[in-house]
Amino acid sequence: LHIWRKYFINWISTPTADAVLNSVTFFDFRAVHGETRLLDWLKEFTLSMAMDSRVFLGHIANMAIKNMPPIGFLKTFVVEKSGEHKDKLNIKIKGLAPLIDIVRLFALEKGVSETSTVERIQALRNKHTLVKEYADELLHAFEFIMLLRIQNQYAQMKDGSDVNNFIDPNKLSNLEKKIAKETFQLISNIQNLVIERYKAMIW
Repeated sequence: LHIWRKYFINWISTPTADAVLNSVTFFDFRAVHGETRLLDWLKEFTLSMAMDSRVFLGHIANMAIKNMPPIGFLKTFVVEKSGEHKDKLNIKIKGLAPLIDIVRLFALEKGVSETSTVERIQALRNKHTLVKEYADELLHAFEFIMLLRIQNQYAQMKDGSDVNNFIDPNKLSNLEKKIAKETFQLISNIQNLVIERYKAMIW
C-alpha cells in the first residue's frame, strides 16, 4: 500500500505524459482477490489527491479533448484519407476513447470511485453539473458506439477479415448515420465545455 501510494503521489504531483497515462490506467483498478480494504484505502487516498490537484486535472482535460470525434463542420463524417483504412473511421479512438476520457475527468473532479463508464455517469448524475444535464445523452452515446463497434467486429469475424475498430460510415443505415452524427456532435460539444472550464491549462 505504501509503495502504491508513492506511485500515485509521483504521477499526480509530476504529471508527465507517461505519468498521466499510468495514472488514468490505474485509476480504473478493481480488487480481484485478497484484502479488498487495501484497495479502498488506496482509492480514497488517490481520488482525494487528484481532486485537489488542478494541474493534474488540467492534464487529464487535455487528454479528454485530444481525440476529436469524426464529424466535420457540415456534419459530415471525417474518414481516413488514405492507407489501409481509407474512407473509414476509427470508432474506438475517435468515438469511444474521448467519451470515456471525458467521463473519467468528471469522475476525478468529484472523487467518484466507480470504474466503469456507465457506473461513473450514474454516480455523477447529482454531483456534477454537466453530467446532470447530459447524463442520459452520455449513456445513450456510450451504448450506441459500443453497439456499432460490436456489430462491426461481428461482421468482420463472420467475413473472416481482420477484426478492428474501423467502420465504413457508408454501410450504416440512414438512422444509424443520423444517430452517429448526433452522438459525435454531443461529444464534440462536451469537449468544448471542457476546454472552456480548463482554458488556462489547454495547450
